[in-house]
Amino acid sequence: MRLVARGGKRSAHPWVVIPWGRPERRITRFPKVTYAALIVVSATASILLASHNAYVGRSLWVDPQPLDQILGSWRTAAALAYTSGSTVGYICAIIAGSVAARWRTPRPLTAYLAGAILGLVQLAASWATISSFLVSNLESWTRVVEVPLDPGLQHHPSVLAAMILVFVTLPIAARLGFGTAGDQPENHTTLVIASILLIAIVHLIVPVMPLLSGVGPY
Repeated sequence: MRLVARGGKRSAHPWVVIPWGRPERRITRFPKVTYAALIVVSATASILLASHNAYVGRSLWVDPQPLDQILGSWRTAAALAYTSGSTVGYICAIIAGSVAARWRTPRPLTAYLAGAILGLVQLAASWATISSFLVSNLESWTRVVEVPLDPGLQHHPSVLAAMILVFVTLPIAARLGFGTAGDQPENHTTLVIASILLIAIVHLIVPVMPLLSGVGPY
């Protein structure tokens, strides 16, 4: 990160910060590179963990037999798979929010946008990775009861609700990260605790989303 000094001089090295320079003249190349790296890390985690999360979701249902239980098993697997890597995503969003506080014009809206973009990329990565896998598994899992079901998510609102929940909370996590980079140290502990609670609550809610609206066939 390079900062322009009062006399118009620039630092000789692009990563050196001149403490007496004017903040409004800040050149913020390094934070943008960091944010791009966070997006890559988040998307990679979604891709690598998607199939694993699907198997974890299915394992939460022990020997599903009726159609409702089979469908509930698939929806749980789909909810976890489509939101795979969300733990990594939340950590990256919090860091992205703190990075956004160091951009040229740091505003809370910038943090929200940083979290939203990160969330879109993460969900798109998991969608592209796991959608065909889930379609084939729905066909194989329901072949036992000989009832064809449409894997389109418009028929599975609980899965969509889980995805929306994760997407909405990622900008909130980024905003919390933005707050931790502020100039009020007394708020840091509160914001860190709020971030941890946000991650824990979402991870408890997502697996039970298929049960909130019932698991009957649609």
